Parts: sequence; C-alpha cells; structure tokens
Amino acid sequence: MKSTRLLCAAFGMGLLAACSQEDLNGPMKAGGESVVSATVNVPGTGVSRAVPANPDGYQLRCILEVWDADEQTRLTRQEALPEGGQFNFQFSVDDDVNYRCYFWADFVDAGASANESGNYPDKYYTTNTAEGLTNVAVIAQNGLFNNDACDAFFGVVEEQENVYDINATLTRPFAKLTVSDKVEGKVADCTNLEVSYSVPTNFNVFTGECTGTQLISYSGLPADAETDAWFYNYVFAPVNANTLESDINMNITTTSGTHETVISAEKNNIPLQRNYLINVTGNMTSTVNVTVDIDSEFIDPNAPQPLPEPVAGDFFYTDGTWSASLDEDKTVAGVIFAVGDAVSADAVSNYSGIEGASAVKAWVVASDDAGSGIRFLEQDQTAALPEGAGSGQDDILGCKNTALWYAQNQTAYLAVNASLNWNVEVAGGINSGWYLPSAGQMLELVGVYAENAGNAQGEALAVQTSLQTLADAGKGGLMGSGYYWTSTGGMSGDNVGVYRVGFHTADNYAKCGLNNNITNGSYVRPVLTIFAEE
Repeated sequence: MKSTRLLCAAFGMGLLAACSQEDLNGPMKAGGESVVSATVNVPGTGVSRAVPANPDGYQLRCILEVWDADEQTRLTRQEALPEGGQFNFQFSVDDDVNYRCYFWADFVDAGASANESGNYPDKYYTTNTAEGLTNVAVIAQNGLFNNDACDAFFGVVEEQENVYDINATLTRPFAKLTVSDKVEGKVADCTNLEVSYSVPTNFNVFTGECTGTQLISYSGLPADAETDAWFYNYVFAPVNANTLESDINMNITTTSGTHETVISAEKNNIPLQRNYLINVTGNMTSTVNVTVDIDSEFIDPNAPQPLPEPVAGDFFYTDGTWSASLDEDKTVAGVIFAVGDAVSADAVSNYSGIEGASAVKAWVVASDDAGSGIRFLEQDQTAALPEGAGSGQDDILGCKNTALWYAQNQTAYLAVNASLNWNVEVAGGINSGWYLPSAGQMLELVGVYAENAGNAQGEALAVQTSLQTLADAGKGGLMGSGYYWTSTGGMSGDNVGVYRVGFHTADNYAKCGLNNNITNGSYVRPVLTIFAEE
C-alpha cells in the first residue's frame, strides 16, 4: 500500500502536518488506472477534527484539485459538501501519472447549488479559474469584516507509493486579526466605525505564498461591544510575509465626537502568524498606545496535535507520536511495523492493565537490539511452558506470553528480561510497554523488513529502510543477521522449546521454527503495542 502525508496540514507545528504533514517521499505514482479515495477533515476549534458549525446562511464546501507533479496540468477538479462530518472524494489516475492533491475549503451561501461542472458559486474567495488553487483571491467587496464565514482551510497531500486511500486534515491559512479597546465602554459608545487597511490577497495553496495586496474597508457598527472589539478579519498569513505591512486607519464616531486613529504597522510590527489570534489593543479614542498580544486560541502548539494514521515504516517517538520522516528534535523509540489489517486480530483484552484504550493501533519494533547471543533460559534453570500462552507460528500474544514467562520465574528467562528491561521509556499515548514479540509478530516484521529472495534478504522494505536511517544517524540499528527469540513456546517431545525467526541476510531469512536448545544464544529485539484512545 502507498502511504500519504500532509505537506501543510499539521496544526501549529510549523500542518501543517501536516498536514503535515511535513513528510514527503516523492511524487505519487499509480500503476494502471486506479481509483483514489480522499477523506478530508476540517478542524472545528482547537485540535478537533469535526467540521466547524456553519455560520447562519452559509454552508462549507471543499475543493480538491489534482495536478501533475510538475504542477503544469490540472488533472481533475471536484467540489463536495460534507458527509458524516468529513468530505469524501474519488478520482481516477492513469498509468505512471505523478500527481499531487490540493485542497481548499470555504463557506458559500447556504442552499447554493453546484453548476453543471459541479462547482458552487464562490463567496469570499475566487477559486474557479484557470489558475485554480494556485491563485485563491480575496473578493474585497464582500463583507470581509466581523464575519466568521470568511474562515477557510487548505492542505496539500503528496503520495509515496501504492496507497489509494488519502486522509487529509486541513489547516487555516490565516491569522485572525482583532482590534480591541483597552477602555471598557468605548466600543459601546461608538455610533459608527470606518476602517481601511491593506491585506495580502492572492494565496497560492501549492506554495503557501501570497502575491499582491488590496485595500479593504468597512463602515458600520463595531464588532462586539461586550468584548470591546472594534473589528476583526481573517488575514492571509503567507510563508513569504510575517508582519502586516499596512497601517490600519480608523475613524471612530462616538457620542462625544469623531476620532481619527492610525495604528502604525511599522511601529507596532503586527505579526501574521498562521492559526493564531492576533489581538491589537489600545485606547483608540485618545493617544494610541498599542499592544500586540498573540493568543493561540485557534491552535495551541503545546497541545497534542492530530496525527495522520500510522503506516509501516513510520518513526515512533518516546512522546507517543510518529512521522514518516525522521524528526531530529524528538527521541526515537522505534519503527512502526504493523497497522490496520495486520493488527486486526489483536485486541485490548490481550493486554493487562491498559486503561482508556479502544483498540490496538499498531505494533512498534525497538530502534535497536536488546542484545545478541542472549540465552532464552539461564543454563542452570529448568523451563516449563506457561499455561495460557499462545502457541504456533500464528501466535500474536507477545505481551501476554512475556508476562506469563516472567510470572513463572522472574530471573530465569533471560530473553524475556532483556525485552522487559529495554531502557527506552515511551511516556506519551497509551502503550503496552516493551515485551518479547511472539512468532506471529516477528513474521509480520519479516514481511515489511525485506523481500524474501529464496530465503535470503532481497530488496529492503519500509521498516529496514527506516532502521537504516536510524543507523546512519546513530539512533538505532538494523536487525542482526541471525535468529531472534520470540515469546511463543511449544513442546518438542518432552522438551520445552521456543520459536525463533531468522533475519539472516543470506539463508534462513524468514525461517520460523521451534528450537529446544533454549540455553543457546540468539538476538533479542523488543516490541511494544500502541492503542487508540477511547
């Protein structure tokens, strides 16, 4: 399966990320004509993935544009209204087409119908042009002040290989600029407010950049007397500009007279920071001493951020997060090697002491070996097969098996202890802690580590590629060329045996068998399980 990542969809993480990412591994390529499905989530408030509530008189629509990787040709354009709290798209791709997906979501009039081409009439931003989402332009004459229907969202998804199910979470391209008064009651005393200033107006979804500025203006009552807010706008916060370059001109009429106020952009250095509220406050009817406050109401960068669904080969970190490309600022715990159908037979009930989990999300292999030449059983000890442990090559009860071996004898089973004592603590999310994997789990790892070329390692697959990245960075190591202990036991005649799985570079790769010489040495590589929260 292909894995996808968000370029510009990771909230407040610098997603983003999105989303996001964020995480690129080359252009999309599909073999043959294939149908690609895209599911799009739009944040409500904070880190919620719910589609936001529609302002009165509006409905949210989402646009998908698929372009070739060189961004020269638009392959398809589709628009959709939300279904079940998200947007759903499908499109076909031909042989060897490299492409990227671009998304834009904004509000249009409630009840508006799509035309014959499936496009809804634009309201606050022009989108349906030959330039498409490379040039989303502000429609200045349409009520841009004090209007939450001017909110909008965007994202870019770039594909790796063989995934035809895209999940995208969009983010705002804006800073929300609010100008308020420090003096309580001043706004309530206003009978008319006139505002004008210039804003970035042409946003490129592909690059996140803006071109051009345009004067926008307003005349009428202030935004909100109860909160002392004069006005607010959603202002593009492009990657090629970090401050507002225009003075804000205000003409305020109150019961006591008319006041002309200029908020100097140069003096006050008003920032444009995407996904943040920018609050500009001052006594606007006297000598203006402006204060700029950045409030992360949209996105708290210190809060847990939405993550894309994990895929085999993702790097897994000690804070419980994961990503397709290595984040040098985080501590790596391991590499995800099984998700989706691969873990569908596993269940939370196979683990003890797990609270707040709804399902098994993924299995993670440690970034390095816990050791080589480790005996499963200490030489002067006697083994007994634990009652209730899994058995056979399909056994996936690694955590349960490990606990049963340990409960039987806390010192005799050296391979078990090596896994339990693996010294990388994962503090984030819900996880099982490290354990000795079962035979079935190790065989799942074999299948995403390297191709089996006649019992020798063939082409490196996703997990080996990621472990090689860790090895190159001094943060981990490849699987050793030899046998690895599992926690799956069995009887060989009257003798207790334990399954081993081969990771030899040549001969015996992927070989799995019961070994009754359990005082011999083999490799140990811990794994852990992560869970979806309730």
